[in-house]
Amino acid sequence: MSQPDNKIFQFGSYRLEAGERLLFRDGQPVKLRPKLFDTLRLLVENHGHLLPREVLLTRLWPDCSVEENNLAHNVAFLRKILGETASQKYIETIPRRGYRFVLEVKELKSEVKADLGRANFILPNDIDRARPAASVSEGVASRRLLPIRDVRPRSALFAGLALAIIGMLGSFVRADRQVPPAKTDSLAVLPFVNLDRDSKIDHFSDGLTAEITTRLGTIQRLRVPSRVMMLQYKNSAVDVKRICKAMKVKTLLEGSVRSQGDRLLITVNRVDADGNHLWAETYDRIGNDLLAVQREVAGRISEALRKQVEGRRH
Repeated sequence: MSQPDNKIFQFGSYRLEAGERLLFRDGQPVKLRPKLFDTLRLLVENHGHLLPREVLLTRLWPDCSVEENNLAHNVAFLRKILGETASQKYIETIPRRGYRFVLEVKELKSEVKADLGRANFILPNDIDRARPAASVSEGVASRRLLPIRDVRPRSALFAGLALAIIGMLGSFVRADRQVPPAKTDSLAVLPFVNLDRDSKIDHFSDGLTAEITTRLGTIQRLRVPSRVMMLQYKNSAVDVKRICKAMKVKTLLEGSVRSQGDRLLITVNRVDADGNHLWAETYDRIGNDLLAVQREVAGRISEALRKQVEGRRH
């Protein structure tokens, strides 16, 4: 059975070569950005089965936290590239759950090209066969000019030089290789609580939660579960110890938003699994431009937490 990376899939007029990371339509290559190709490949490999959004987000962005609209954008773009119409469906959306590739898919056997290009090499025992037919005397003269015993030392010399060069290059690569920093801390962002009944503030709270999660996800030494994984805790009683255990994090970030006239009062706390407060801050802002407030407050919160995480290394 072929390895997953060598799989070739045929659906409609398309041919997807997983190992080569290529997509063809009627034999012509179709250019796809890497994330688009990865999204299509996951859907095609699991054709006929529902792929939950959480699984796709984790597989496509394993080392960072991204918003669900990134996935929705990829799917919409793939539909456009594939030429999906009302009568010809490729990708089905399962509301609030995920996506499914619905077109019939055939897995083809991959062809392994093992031609080593023998014509490019003249082996010591092939010298006579490589020469054009000639007279015996001419063949003898040629052997005197290039006897077989002279070829082997040269081959050994070239092979030795090649191995030495490869060894030197390998040592340079190993010396320059950067080891990614380990995730030394972890934090989950709970959905911010809207203390008012204003739906506008509810949208602001969700946007603030999303932006903080995204910004914290860029901190190399901090592991942050995605916002999609944390949505289950919205409008529910908070059991800090249980959530920390379920999300496998050391701390939680919780917050609330309250409006007073044209002002917004945003409170945020970082607590550990035992409920102890590690850090807290309050932001009092004029709410004329909610998007500007969201960006500014999210930036300040993520920067404060970045300093805490990086300071812990020293």
